[in-house]
Amino acid sequence: MLSNLYLNEVDRMLERAREVTREKVRTHVQYARYADDLVVLVDPTRGYAWLEGAVVRRLREELAKLGVEVNEEKSRVADLSKGEYPRKPSRPQPCSVTL
Repeated sequence: MLSNLYLNEVDRMLERAREVTREKVRTHVQYARYADDLVVLVDPTRGYAWLEGAVVRRLREELAKLGVEVNEEKSRVADLSKGEYPRKPSRPQPCSVTL
C-alpha cells in the first residue's frame, strides 16, 4: 500500500508520456503497475524508435528523485516482437495477451 502512495509521481510521469505521444486513438507508451512491480510498453513504430531510450531514462530519473533503487537483476528491457519476455517464468506457464 505504501508503495502505491510513494510511486504516484512515477504514475504521473508515465501518464504524461502516454498523453504526449498519443496520436488520435493510438498510444505509443502504455504501462501497468501493481505495488512496486512495473511494466512499460513502448510502441517503436517508425518515427518513435527514440522513445524506448527516453522512457527508460526518464523513469530512472524519476525513481532517483524518490530515492528508489532499481534492482538490476530483476529489471530488463525486452523486445516482445522478437519473442523476448520481461522475465523468464520459473516453470512453463500459459501466455495470453489482451488488447
